[in-house]
Amino acid sequence: MSPPAAAHLATAADPDEDLCTGTAEAMESPSEEEAAPPSPAPPPPVSAEERVERAWAHWRRLGSPKMVVAPMVDNSELPFRMLCRRYGATAAYTPMLHSRIFSENEKHRSMEFTTCKEDRPLFVQFCANDPDILLQAAKIVEPYCDYVDINFGCPQRIARRGYYGAFLMDNLPLVKSLVQNLSANLNVPVSCKIRIFPRLEDTLAYAKMLEEAGASLVAVHGRTRDEKDGKKFRADWDAIKAVKDALRIPVLANGNIRHLEDVKDCLEHTGADGRLKDLGGGIPLYRNNNALQTTSNGLAASNA
Repeated sequence: MSPPAAAHLATAADPDEDLCTGTAEAMESPSEEEAAPPSPAPPPPVSAEERVERAWAHWRRLGSPKMVVAPMVDNSELPFRMLCRRYGATAAYTPMLHSRIFSENEKHRSMEFTTCKEDRPLFVQFCANDPDILLQAAKIVEPYCDYVDINFGCPQRIARRGYYGAFLMDNLPLVKSLVQNLSANLNVPVSCKIRIFPRLEDTLAYAKMLEEAGASLVAVHGRTRDEKDGKKFRADWDAIKAVKDALRIPVLANGNIRHLEDVKDCLEHTGADGRLKDLGGGIPLYRNNNALQTTSNGLAASNA
């Protein structure tokens, strides 16, 4: 089965648009009739120490990416990801995908998830509140990504209505079961994108639980669920640093990038292994020297 991708990215005459090398024939979305390639058996259970070692080995195989394009609804689709990669982004997230709709609707899958071989390293992010449905969706994308990510950070009303994202912070047993089920049954690592609790002790307990449940990477947005306005509320880099110090797996930082200097300052302050950037005050462009630049287009950013 060919990886789902947008053919118009593959054959453009303009080199700035020729972002994926596959041909239209090779990049067709898989049909429902096509059999998925057989997945290898899930990895056998391993000790906590082995899980940590595997998490770091995987991260290093990917090149330890520092500049990561954050998940953004209606923005971080394949063309945008490939543009960012062209200018130096070293990894990227898909937009958040709804696990139930994704697993049930082939037309939705073909519209919402496109990729190509150059679109790596890639985090495919899902929202979910049912471990089995999430696993079903994750199995579909497993051959085409480097992490399956669970969105535990969306604070918007739609997440409250749908009971996913940051609103699962009120049900930690469910959060744990979502991570455990993926970790036990996938061959790609599981990552989690989270927000912080008002109390640091709760945040640290939350992050440690995710690691113990089998997460191989945690991305921390340094704002609480109620702090939706990034202009009004500053992200808490101290909390991100505390999570980094408490965990043994890779940790990514998210929040408070407004200027070029903020990237270096954040990594130095938090000790994080990489930095997520959304649109914030403009479209992020990543140069080959991994310095973050922005234009003034001012598109809206996801709050996940």
